[in-house]
This record gives sequence, structure tokens and C-alpha cells, in this order.
Amino acid sequence: ARPIFIEDQDDQSTTARFVKNHSCPEHLLEQVQSLYARGHVEESIHLIECIVRSNNALISSADLFVVYAKAFIELQGFSIEAKCALKQALLIEPNNIAALELQSLCDIHELLRDGMYDKAEALLHGQLETNPDNAYATFLLGHHLFWKNGAQADAIALLQSCTEMRPSFLQAWLCLGMAHKKGKNFEGAEIAFQRCLDLDYNQGNHQYYRKHLQNL
Repeated sequence: ARPIFIEDQDDQSTTARFVKNHSCPEHLLEQVQSLYARGHVEESIHLIECIVRSNNALISSADLFVVYAKAFIELQGFSIEAKCALKQALLIEPNNIAALELQSLCDIHELLRDGMYDKAEALLHGQLETNPDNAYATFLLGHHLFWKNGAQADAIALLQSCTEMRPSFLQAWLCLGMAHKKGKNFEGAEIAFQRCLDLDYNQGNHQYYRKHLQNL
């Protein structure tokens, strides 16, 4: 599991005080959504975790956990943490449209894990025909095409599109870097891996990105 993002004790105390001093659930939700919309993904996760620890009334908001799930998808892909956040959103509000849309992608992710590639790809293409601006579906299809099908050109186009829609999408940048590296587009790979260094606050991952940069 990913550790809670806290740079130091002072940072933890500052955020806790912010939550205490801005106890209005609507205001806090606006802050979380604004952070995420502006690409401050780690900060949005950190604020959500402080809200949960404080037992603020906002923990009964499905929209809070939808942002939590989206943020985890950007940082980790369709991870257990993302799926747990989404499950909580749907427990709170079973008909939440944004949560249901993400849940459909989680279901497709499970199909991919089970090797049901044709069915999963058809569903993803269908979703993107309906909503071509769905960054999460775009990422999932691009990631799959690169790692499982070897469709490098199609994967790069999708992953590039994803990073244009959501410049903070760490996992899309990482996969894009891998795809460019495999295709010997070292300039593109360098840009992508450098972007990973800029986005990932987990210093433990930086050695991994630097290793790829050194091997270009």
C-alpha cells in the first residue's frame, strides 16, 4: 500500500489545522476538487486523508471518494487503493454517475487481467466513441495495447492524448516513456521520464526513473 503522503510533521500539522479551520464540507470538497483539477494530485490525496482522519462530515460525500479514486488511478493505475476508494463512493451513493463510470473501467480492467482482451478492447473502444475525452479509459486502453498487444504506435497515440488531457497523469507518462524507449524515440522517452520525476513525490521511485533516463 502507498504510504500517506506527508513530507514532515509540520506539513501534517498544517493540513490538519486547515481541515479544522475549514470544517464546512462544501468548502473542503471545493478545495479537494480544485487541487485535483489543477493537477496537484498528491496534495489532493493528502487533504482527503486528513479529512478522513478528522472525521469531517465530508466523509459521507461520494464525490470526495470519486476524486480519491481518480487521484490513485493517476498515481498507481487501477490499483487496490483506487478500487477501494471507488467502492466507498458507491456505498455512499450507488447511483453516482462519475463513480459508476469509473466502476465500469474497473470492471474492464478485471477483464484484461483475466485475459479477455477482445471483449475488454471492444468495451473500451465503445466508451471512447461515446466520450473521447475520458482520460482514464484512454489510459487503460493505451496501457493495455503497449504491454499486452505490442501495438506501439496506437498505444503512444493514446497515452500522448491522455497526458494532454491530464498533464498530471503519472502512470500515463511512465507508460509513454516505456513505449518511446522501446521505439527508440529517446527524446520522447526523456521528456516522459523527466515528467515522472517532476510528478512523483515518492523519492523512493526516483531512482527507477533515473535508471531509465541513464539508459537512453
